[in-house]
Amino acid sequence: MTTEEKQEVVRRSELVCEVIDNLVGNVEAVGETNTDGRHLNNLKVLENVLRHIIVTIGEETPNAKRYEWSMKESGEYAMAILRETKEYIDGMLEEW
Repeated sequence: MTTEEKQEVVRRSELVCEVIDNLVGNVEAVGETNTDGRHLNNLKVLENVLRHIIVTIGEETPNAKRYEWSMKESGEYAMAILRETKEYIDGMLEEW
């Protein structure tokens, strides 16, 4: 991947995250019932988005067994994403 392609991936990723943040809204509980109710609903939206992302990535993992180089690479990368995400989540859960 060229430097320009890497920069494009970073730029697009930041844009998607910004759009999600703006569309979903705040999820942090603040101790006020009405606000916390809205924020909990926002958290539920993020849950559904996260599930969608995980399923989408997971659907690419069977390609890791393909013989075509580009398909195999994509499937292996999807598997690596899921493994790294699991490790990150496991680490967070251990801290709590």
